[in-house]
Amino acid sequence: MSLERRELLRWGAIGAGLALGGVPQAAFAGVLSQVGERYGLFYFFAASCKACDTQSPIVARLRDEGLPVMAVSEDGGISAYFPKYVVDTGQRERMGISGKETPTMALFDTVTRRSAVLGTGVIAHSTLRNAILRLAEGGF
Repeated sequence: MSLERRELLRWGAIGAGLALGGVPQAAFAGVLSQVGERYGLFYFFAASCKACDTQSPIVARLRDEGLPVMAVSEDGGISAYFPKYVVDTGQRERMGISGKETPTMALFDTVTRRSAVLGTGVIAHSTLRNAILRLAEGGF
């Protein structure tokens, strides 16, 4: 990993340092694109889930910043933010994610084929982004 990328990841892990440290938002988008070369985010949602209505634009923002997102509908319902969603046909179970809580976000490592649940419920953009950057830097 390059020194520049490691430094940006470190800034991402600091959280509050994002705004105070002078690292441009565009730099983080570039880092998320680099992270997206190996990792992807699985976003389990339900059309009937009110918390998903709040979480979907947050996850869509991560996608727009360069992180690949696979949106998986638990109830077969559509998402305005993820028109190319898929219906859960066992993805969650194969990833070892128990329960059916929505929304659920999990980071998937395409090299090791392992996943790590980032959380369930409504999670702030900065919290999700920082968790993704920490996991990508340290592995899981």
